[in-house]
Amino acid sequence: MNVGPTLLALETSGKSGSVALATIRSDGSLAIEQKVLDPDWGSARTLAPAIARLLDHRQLTPRMLHAIAVVQGPGSFTGLRVGAASAKTMAWALGIPLVAVDALDCVAYQVTSNRALLDSSHGSTIDNARLVVVSDAYRGQVFRAEYDWLESGVVNKEPTAIEDIEALTERCFRTQDRKIILAGPGAGRVLKWLGEGRSTSAHPFVQVCQGQESSPMAGTVAELGWRRWERGEIEEIFGFLPKYYRGSAAEEKKNASDFP
Repeated sequence: MNVGPTLLALETSGKSGSVALATIRSDGSLAIEQKVLDPDWGSARTLAPAIARLLDHRQLTPRMLHAIAVVQGPGSFTGLRVGAASAKTMAWALGIPLVAVDALDCVAYQVTSNRALLDSSHGSTIDNARLVVVSDAYRGQVFRAEYDWLESGVVNKEPTAIEDIEALTERCFRTQDRKIILAGPGAGRVLKWLGEGRSTSAHPFVQVCQGQESSPMAGTVAELGWRRWERGEIEEIFGFLPKYYRGSAAEEKKNASDFP
């Protein structure tokens, strides 16, 4: 069976996740097939069977893959470890490139690729807006990345980092020169904090996206990963590690106990 270049994508940054396959159509566009992992079970139990089913559905074997893309972070400690370990093992065993994708970049791409999900009442205010993508880091913090949403596309202006929700929201309230859109799996946590910390539920966001587009999906990992693969932005397999952006609760507690 003759198959063109094929990339496998893994997204396990949350409680569950998804997998996808991307291949090139005759017109040069990407054909992407995605399967969502069973949300009732963790990715440690569902990832490998889902990969096998997806390959079988396309009548492919692992040896027919040409590259693998995986979310590097931020996200669940366990989920990121499962995804990274699976991607590294397959890339090494198959001798194929490994590509890393940021989870918040995926959300930014999903949101800005579909204007229909934004309220039409905002009209042209969406152009030249600042998109803030967040995921819950717990303990009053979020992982956040910020993007300029321009007519030509989305441009990352503040790379992924961890920040106190209070600092993030206060900075957004002070921003007067452009509209701010909030998205990501941590958007609800930010709104909840605002409701608890202020006398009103007012917030500085012209739009809040909390639908399916606000959770990273393997289909988007495949699309963004394919672009990185084409540019030669591949990872050193043995040195590749998830990006947690913080220590675990146990590690932070231990570090705190080391100081008087």
